[in-house]
Amino acid sequence: KKETKPTITHSIVIAAEGSYGQKVCQEKKYPTCPEDGRAEVPLPPTKMEIDNGVTVLEALIQITQANKIHMDYRGGRGATAYVQGMGNVYEFDRGQGSGWMYRVNGIFPDRGAGVVPLCDGDVVEWLYTTNLGIDLNADLEPFRRDGKCP
Repeated sequence: KKETKPTITHSIVIAAEGSYGQKVCQEKKYPTCPEDGRAEVPLPPTKMEIDNGVTVLEALIQITQANKIHMDYRGGRGATAYVQGMGNVYEFDRGQGSGWMYRVNGIFPDRGAGVVPLCDGDVVEWLYTTNLGIDLNADLEPFRRDGKCP
């Protein structure tokens, strides 16, 4: 029997087709917005293998490097890690309340990406908010505080 590694599905979306973020770009024409008003998806849902215990941030680093997608973070790889920019779009590029958020299996964790462990089958989405997560219906919730997979 062949041993298989756990896999997750990862995506990065700046502004999806028909999203509030795309509407903001079309109306405000920030310098980082596409001139033609198109959707911006640097990484569509993509499966990747992970090692047990890998964090959301570690998986993000791996997949952005593998796909040659720009990603910039600060604060190390633990609790203080903060993703500043991806796809050359940074926090505050599209207004005071703009920046990067993530969710795992539809939940926006109430902790940083550097401490949330991933488990086989997880779906990780990095999303760009233009108004502090309100546009994403981002209610932060406790998530895997025990560090274990279900």
